[in-house]
Order: sequence, then C-alpha cells, then structure tokens
Amino acid sequence: MVFWKQSVQDDKNAADVAKTYDYAESVVRTATTGTNVSPTTGGDGNKNYQGFHYNAAKSVAVTVKGDGSTILNVYYDRNLLTIDFHRNNKPGGAEDGEYTGLYGQTLAQNGYTWPSSHRWTQNASSWNPGRTLTFLDAFIFDDLQEYGSTTYINLYAQTHQVLPRLFTTKKTWMAPGLWRTRLLRLAVPSISLINTLASPCISIARTMAPGSLPAQVDRLLITTN
Repeated sequence: MVFWKQSVQDDKNAADVAKTYDYAESVVRTATTGTNVSPTTGGDGNKNYQGFHYNAAKSVAVTVKGDGSTILNVYYDRNLLTIDFHRNNKPGGAEDGEYTGLYGQTLAQNGYTWPSSHRWTQNASSWNPGRTLTFLDAFIFDDLQEYGSTTYINLYAQTHQVLPRLFTTKKTWMAPGLWRTRLLRLAVPSISLINTLASPCISIARTMAPGSLPAQVDRLLITTN
C-alpha cells in the first residue's frame, strides 16, 4: 500500500483527475490472490495528516495478483481553508473579501495580499476585540482556532488607536550618577482597555548621567495581545 498527499502546487479548484500527489508513506500487507482489497475506513482512511482529508473516490479497490506486484494507492487531499474579512464588523458576511486556498499554500499563490489598511481582530466589538492577527502569509490555521477553526477563520477590522500622553516621567536625584525615574500615568481615557494596564504609578530605578533628561513617553500605541 502506498499513501499519497496532494501537492501544494495544485490549483485549489482542481478536479480529482487533475490533482497531483507526493509520496507520504507505504506499508506491506498480504492477501489471497484474486481477492479484491480496499483501504480500510477506520485505519487507512483515518490517517492523522494535519491539514489533509481522505479522498475515498480516488482510493479505489484493486485485485491481488500472485506475483506480488499489486499496489493499493490511498490518497489524501489538502483541506480548502477560508478567511472572511469583516470590515463593517458584522458577523455572517465578508464585507472586505473572502480568501480561500489549500492548506499550506501562500496567500500570494492564490493572488491575494494581506489587507494592511486595518487591524484585524478576533471579535467584532471595538470594546473587546480580543486578539489581533497582524499578518498571515499562508493558509495554515493550526494555531489560530481562537479566530474560528483549523479550516475557517473570521477577522474583524479595527482602527489603530493612538492615545496622546498616557504616561509621563518624573526624575528624582538619589545619589551622584543615580536617578530614579517614575513612570506616571496621566488622565485615564474612557476606554475599557486601560483597565488592563498596570498600576497608576510604576517606579523604575536606573543610572543616568548627571544633567541628562529623563525619557518622555509622548504617545503610546494601544494594541491587544
């Protein structure tokens, strides 16, 4: 028996007759001459190939020959993966487009480029957007199940939010060559995300050259994990 996995170079819409395959593995089995043998559904058709599924239509039965030349081919196809972009933050539609590709293929391979005009998040809510997916080069969702599943993910557009002067610093002389810089949080903006920040006052001790100015935090880009 020979197991085959669909090539990553195939067109995502290829029919069975047009698909090409790469060798995966092989096993030796015995059967009585003249009998028909097929892949077993529970074993041969249930290989744990990440990103692939069993193609039963191509994995057809064969008749065993007495000379040991019989080969039973078992085929696994790549899953078709989908990304839905929701620019208007409404579930159930893909206002900014839908990307599809075979597992392991790149976006460019399917004629796509990453839409960098927005920040794409896990949830539609601007108050609780969840995680941010900053860039994705290929159709591989193995570690992205919080956005949907291993075959389908939804991404929601958010605006990059820049808030002015959330923090400032205060320098205090302690000893020759040693200054303590305190990081002070200013007025809290009216967004829930600020609740995830640290305590209002954080002290940082560091050595600074006499007469040097403390660093100023003028602007802070707020993003999620």
